Amino acid sequence: MATCAVVACITIGRDFPDGSKNTLPPGEVLFLATEDDTASVIRPRLEVAGADVSKVHIIESAFTSANGAYGESREVALDTDCNAIQQIFAEHSEIRLRVRSRHEPAVVTKDDQM
Repeated sequence: MATCAVVACITIGRDFPDGSKNTLPPGEVLFLATEDDTASVIRPRLEVAGADVSKVHIIESAFTSANGAYGESREVALDTDCNAIQQIFAEHSEIRLRVRSRHEPAVVTKDDQM
């Protein structure tokens, strides 16, 4: 829930839970959902936290491809999907935060190394 509280602060422009001032206007968030289900877990938590869910871009999986055709879905991996993730940042300049739901720090800013 702490991650969702920070996402809410970013998307609606309110101050952070620890009292730190949020000096930026509302922005967007890229959420890599690798563990929890979007519909039953992530979105309800974001709503409870007060996030503007229209500003949260959630990626649940990537697809393997063979000869240009889509294959099986798989978990998003930062090492192999870095170019696709960077493309999302390029298309959505208002993204201020990238969140991954498992196996790394809860939040990583856009300027951090991918």
